[in-house]
Amino acid sequence: MFALRARQARQLGQANLRAPTSDIDYLDELHADDGDPGLQPVVSTPSNKIRGRLGRRWTHNKQLMVRCCGIITSLATFFGSEAVTSVKEFIHVTFPVHYPGSLPSFIWYDNNCQLLRHLVAYDDPRDARLAEVGFPVDVFHASRKHKDSDEFCVFNCSPVTFPELMDGINWVFNSSAAEQANNWFGRFQPIVKEMSVLRYNFFLDEMISLRNEWWVERLRADGFQPHFIPLEDLETRIHL
Repeated sequence: MFALRARQARQLGQANLRAPTSDIDYLDELHADDGDPGLQPVVSTPSNKIRGRLGRRWTHNKQLMVRCCGIITSLATFFGSEAVTSVKEFIHVTFPVHYPGSLPSFIWYDNNCQLLRHLVAYDDPRDARLAEVGFPVDVFHASRKHKDSDEFCVFNCSPVTFPELMDGINWVFNSSAAEQANNWFGRFQPIVKEMSVLRYNFFLDEMISLRNEWWVERLRADGFQPHFIPLEDLETRIHL
């Protein structure tokens, strides 16, 4: 936490020397930066070539959506790569627009800075509701995997910029819940690698269900109160 605060302080000192005129000017720079490949629209060109494949093709990865309490709420298959566009679609599917109350106030992700860059660069009407969501990078990756020179990440995705995530001394939520779930989930890879699609999906779904049941009992034993949110509450977005 102290390392993240020191990093932010250094960035604030550098920013004061440049003295930007306004936040709007800063956003204009984001849109006008032609040298940043992350802000350029991707133009897909159809290919008519037919290519044969003599072997099997595996999916890229399974993506989990995990609550900070450790409960796995959603699972998706990423076929080509873990692209930010796929992550965004995963968010929209997990928290559908017809249940606005399901959308969390914060979404932890180790690559949130690139995801947020994508949301800023692309004017997708579906993404307007995500403006109410904070996108912090989890504490581990923020302190070890993200550069001090990345001003966009430091100012917009560093967890220390969100005071709601701390009680003054400690972090309120476990930002590594997804990493811990992934560590458990990854142990099934040698088991499922040679399975057919149906067996593969069925097996993983059942393992997640069993883990969630066990995890709920563990939370209750620790004095917590895990529960389902009533459907009528999910139909209304509560602004905090």
